[in-house]
Amino acid sequence: MRNLHAGARTSCLAALAALAACASGSSHERRSTTAGAPAVRALSQENRAIYIGRAEISNAGWETLQDVVLRLRPEWLRWNPSSRGINEQTARASVYTDGTYSGEIDILKTIPTEVVIDARYLPPVEARNRFGSDCHCAGGVILVRTRGDGD
Repeated sequence: MRNLHAGARTSCLAALAALAACASGSSHERRSTTAGAPAVRALSQENRAIYIGRAEISNAGWETLQDVVLRLRPEWLRWNPSSRGINEQTARASVYTDGTYSGEIDILKTIPTEVVIDARYLPPVEARNRFGSDCHCAGGVILVRTRGDGD
């Protein structure tokens, strides 16, 4: 009987030691991930891929939003290869200015950078959720916010 208790005690101690090792390792991993810059960089890279802010637009020095997008986020202008059965032209991003459909991507060349507050890319699924099933968004949507006359 005594050997049975000793064996159970040894098993319990081994299990506790293993749990303690796991707990200390995972908290160490959490500290290094949250305290380190790589996690912050990954988040900012993700946001950078879908957003162009006013500072970036004005620092670019180009005249139209098309120039800015072509040079800073050319992937926004590529057709969506996942939209099977849709011709290439309709699978390109559409442009919505201040929440209203403006046209296809060629409309960007008519938008001067000095009136743009920011631009954001919405993937097709997100765009359809936002604008509904009638949305021209097989290739996603480029949302453009502009300053009004009083801004």
